[in-house]
Amino acid sequence: MNEFFSNPILFGEETLNALHINAGPVLDYFMIAVTRLGEQMFFFTVLPVLYWCVSRKTAARIGLAFLAATILNAVVKQVYCNPRPDPDLLTAPIRDLYLTQSLRSPGFPSGHTQGAVGFWGSAMIFSRNKAVIAAGAALLALIPYSRLYLGVHFLGDVIGGYVLGGITLAVMAPLILHCDKGTMRPDEAALPALLAVAPWLVHCCMPVIFLLMMDSILAGLAAGLILADGRVSFSEKNKLPAQFMKAAIGLSGTALIMFAGKKSGYSAAAAYASYWLAGFWITFIAPLIFSRVSFLRGDVGVESPGEE
Repeated sequence: MNEFFSNPILFGEETLNALHINAGPVLDYFMIAVTRLGEQMFFFTVLPVLYWCVSRKTAARIGLAFLAATILNAVVKQVYCNPRPDPDLLTAPIRDLYLTQSLRSPGFPSGHTQGAVGFWGSAMIFSRNKAVIAAGAALLALIPYSRLYLGVHFLGDVIGGYVLGGITLAVMAPLILHCDKGTMRPDEAALPALLAVAPWLVHCCMPVIFLLMMDSILAGLAAGLILADGRVSFSEKNKLPAQFMKAAIGLSGTALIMFAGKKSGYSAAAAYASYWLAGFWITFIAPLIFSRVSFLRGDVGVESPGEE
């Protein structure tokens, strides 16, 4: 890997200077907006709404693939700890954009790129919707380029994100479809309990807060999915006012849980508790509320969009 990281084309600021398009502030603002579409806040807002209001099965599939890619990204970043570009070696327009970004993690591989492959790649596979495929293809090109445009990642970081994201998707997509066929059934008594402690066990081996957050929300989501099976019944299809109310209730609950964790300073224990509970809220507690209110429950006999 030393030869890979020492390659001046893949890990040199001059490559970023050459790739940058100096087209003025409009393109700058556009690229900043595009890069926001690859951040946690976007994915953790869109995925729950998809789960509550569009298709539980499709949202769960996308979420599992996305989180697997994100978790792998966090692990690889810690293994290599490769630095990000040096802003002093970037040309003035790129350096100014670089300094507007909040950067706390190592550079390789690009988390925005790998997350985009996990999210949009799985959305394209599982939805099989032409509009989603078109949007996904565009964002799979734009989000990684936005990281180069802003000077926050080397070309090698982006390529690494593409490769690792593709590998994750190649493993997760068949595995998810295999589980959906019922050939792998979890032990409903034991697995939720295991999922409650698994993130902390992983944290003991690799004490990285971001990895703990992603492990915890994945475990909470999975535990909620298991416990909701046969216990929670609501239709994703509903009248528009009910859809808005479901989204408002669900996102408000998620925001309150995350806010409580943030106010505590995101110690390891607080990060673990808040992210696990947020995942469990999304797939079990919020759907349980919807199932108990007839206005929000809808016609449970109607097949959900995207369900097979």
